[in-house]
Amino acid sequence: MKPYLTILAFGPLLFAGIRAAASEPPISPAHRRALDAPLPSREVDALLQTKPTTAAECFQAAKILAELDRPELAKDFLARILEMEPNREQLAEMANRFGSSVFLDLAARPELNPEAEQLAEAVVAAARHVRRDTGRIEQLIGQLGAPSPA
Repeated sequence: MKPYLTILAFGPLLFAGIRAAASEPPISPAHRRALDAPLPSREVDALLQTKPTTAAECFQAAKILAELDRPELAKDFLARILEMEPNREQLAEMANRFGSSVFLDLAARPELNPEAEQLAEAVVAAARHVRRDTGRIEQLIGQLGAPSPA
């Protein structure tokens, strides 16, 4: 089919669609949020069924939910961790287990803040404190000189 015939044949349909779209009533903010809300998923449901209780479990859940593009649920788990008020050792263990960069990555996402930022700051500070603990460093040095088991 020649290009000008294609335009003649399909042009009215194209313009009718544009005119119909332009005449649709505006969508209210509440309806827009409902339309934009993520659909339920088996992964999210399965994760929520595990009912995380420890700070590490809640962080694992928050990390997965953030990856599944469910920031509102991820933020809830981050808030739970902050409410638990984990001590320095627990925070340092989380940094050791997950890596400090994961906390910083989540803190860089505006939709997860202020909770992600507060947790990242606490985890990084705890990890820094443990790394600089002279007693721990002396213990590690002492282990270097100890004979290794055969």
